[in-house]
Amino acid sequence: MADRRAWLDKVRRTLMAVPAAEEQPPTAEVIAVQRALQARRFTEVGAADGVVGPRTIAAITRFRQQNGLPAGMIDGELKRALGIEPAVSGPLHHPTDEVVGGLAHM
Repeated sequence: MADRRAWLDKVRRTLMAVPAAEEQPPTAEVIAVQRALQARRFTEVGAADGVVGPRTIAAITRFRQQNGLPAGMIDGELKRALGIEPAVSGPLHHPTDEVVGGLAHM
């Protein structure tokens, strides 16, 4: 019971630190994290709405604690633990691009 109370105190402190709108990560990134948490039965996350609110913070906090991650919010370590790939930079390339391009010269 003492562990549960300590965890709830930690969650309450975290909830008081909800980031301002201009400090929020990109919406698509937040939705990906929320969906990954939902898939792992972290139901406190609520709807995947792209907003880091109290419910998302509670789910992230519990996931980090249960998986031995340091305290924090959405970062590379959390995304790796959730299996979320980092965003691809640069132009997208599909393996069939060369084949299709080669057919144009036939």
